[in-house]
Amino acid sequence: MADDDIELGNALEAGSPDDLGEAKKKRFISDKIAKVLVYIASGIIAVLLTVTISVVTFRVLDKGSVNRSFAEVSQAYETIPEPYTYYTLIPQIRGVTRDQSPHSVIVKVDIGYKEGDSQVQTELVARTAQLTDIIRNYFSQKTAAELAPEREHIIKTELKDLVNRVLSQGKVQDIIFPELQVYEF
Repeated sequence: MADDDIELGNALEAGSPDDLGEAKKKRFISDKIAKVLVYIASGIIAVLLTVTISVVTFRVLDKGSVNRSFAEVSQAYETIPEPYTYYTLIPQIRGVTRDQSPHSVIVKVDIGYKEGDSQVQTELVARTAQLTDIIRNYFSQKTAAELAPEREHIIKTELKDLVNRVLSQGKVQDIIFPELQVYEF
C-alpha cells in the first residue's frame, strides 16, 4: 500500500506543470462549487428527513384520538347577551314553598328590556304591583327542589314567559336575581 502511494506521488511529480493545468481544466465543476453542492444536498436531505420523522410521529401519536368530539356548549354561553336596561323597582319578595315542611324563599327580581324601549319601561312601572303578585305566586307554587340553584335558568325562563304574557307594549328580554335564598325554617 505504501509502495503504491510512493509510485503515485512520483508519477505526479514526473508530469509537467502544463499536464497538471490541463487536468484541472478538464474538471466540469470546481472543488468549491462541489463542496457547496454537497452542503446544499445535505441540507435538503436533513429537511426531508425531519419532515418525514415529524409526519410519522404525528400519525403514530394521533392514532389513539381518531374519535374526536367537542363538548356541547350550553345555549347560555353561545352568544354574548346584549346589554339590557333593568327594571329594579320590583320589591324583595318573601314567601314559602309548597313543600310538606315549607321552606322560606327570599327573592329579588330585576327585569331586563332593550335599551331605550320606553314603552316597556312605562308598562313595567304601571304593572309593578301586578308583577310582584305574579312573581310571589310563582315562587309559592314551587318546591325547594324546584328552586335549586341548578334550575335557576329554567326559573328565569318561566318567569320571563309569565311577565311577557302580562305585557302588551313589548317584550322582556331577561330576568336576573340579585338575591335568591331558599332555606328551611
